[in-house]
Amino acid sequence: MKKLLFVPVLFLAFILTFSFIKAESNRILVTEIDGPISSATVSKIEGAIELCERESIDTLIIEIDTDGGLVSSLFSIIEAIDNTDVIVVGYVTNRAFSAGAILLTGCDVAAMKPYTVLGSAHPVTIGATGTAPVEDNKTVNAIAEYAEAKALAHNRNGEVAKRFVTENLNLRAEEALPLGSIEFVAEDIQALLLQINGFTTPKGSIDVTGKAIQRYNTPLSVSILETLGDPTIASVLMLVGIYALIFGLVSPGFGAEIVGVVLILLGLIGSGFNISYIALAFIILGAILLIFELVTPEFGILGVSGIILMALGGIFIIPLNTDWYVSESMVSNTYLTIIGLSLFLAAFIGFAIYKVLQVRKKKPEFSIEGEKANAIEDLNPEGFVIFKGEYWRAKSISGKIEKGTEVTVTGKDGPVLIVKASETRENH
Repeated sequence: MKKLLFVPVLFLAFILTFSFIKAESNRILVTEIDGPISSATVSKIEGAIELCERESIDTLIIEIDTDGGLVSSLFSIIEAIDNTDVIVVGYVTNRAFSAGAILLTGCDVAAMKPYTVLGSAHPVTIGATGTAPVEDNKTVNAIAEYAEAKALAHNRNGEVAKRFVTENLNLRAEEALPLGSIEFVAEDIQALLLQINGFTTPKGSIDVTGKAIQRYNTPLSVSILETLGDPTIASVLMLVGIYALIFGLVSPGFGAEIVGVVLILLGLIGSGFNISYIALAFIILGAILLIFELVTPEFGILGVSGIILMALGGIFIIPLNTDWYVSESMVSNTYLTIIGLSLFLAAFIGFAIYKVLQVRKKKPEFSIEGEKANAIEDLNPEGFVIFKGEYWRAKSISGKIEKGTEVTVTGKDGPVLIVKASETRENH
């Protein structure tokens, strides 16, 4: 009897499991790249792909709005797209410059929103004087060939993809479509789904019939890393952290040094430790000069030099390497932010240190004349009194004062209070 009951139960479990899997896979997953492409972006896209694979979601849409990012992160994302059976649709919602343009080229399906822009993928170098196009043909040709290869692998215009790199070509969505750089132009996600339904890719045909859109919930840790991964934010965190650390060392007790260490660590995490050693040298030397200034009688050449060096260090703190594959506009905005903040913080720290030095050089003002105390023994002429809850040795200038008498402090001679009997006592 038990065996007979086991069969329908097993059958029912199979039906329920099958229904659950079918329901779980009845979705389209959507995520976005909104900002610089970094290691956090890699984690985000890989996490979305893993979710699709785990829950049998066959289509992933990536909304793209970026000025570019790390070359290594770009390659990792395209590799993840190539190594999965999930069909990945790239959809430009605003712009896809530099690394973003090549990322779109590497997606299984490329689409753009009307009046969005794609291109400007020529690599640039980042230096103390700003940005400059990479003149090394080896680097330019390697990236150009990579872009062309990815375009051809997805049946797109390889020549145009190459020109994104070699000529900084830019295309609006309406231009990219007839040139074969993308497959679709769609006003929104719903319009995009209608267009891609039935479209065939090397990984298979897309079927979105009856499927609901699900937004990928980015893990909190990845969201934090995404924010820190912005080169502007990472540089600002390091810069503010260094100034906070210096201020905390100069004027301890406010916790600024702890805040400084935390901000520096966050900045290092965000920048992936790709920071300029020249910048660090300037900042450290500037900090040493400011600390030396504390032992000089006046705020002079050491302090001014320290502030200038720290401001220059703030300018140079942007990573000096070609690993960042971003548009020139993004780099310019980063420089303007860092330079402005550097000068402001340098001026603030200089003013704060100047005020601290002024306070330290002031003679202490300790006026106790007229304060009251109580004799705890006879003062003839010396003895002990209670003054503000403490035992003080005191000397009377009005003759013998008996124990328990209230006295008035008239001055101080080293550790000894000079007192006299209070007026009320004298009148009495």
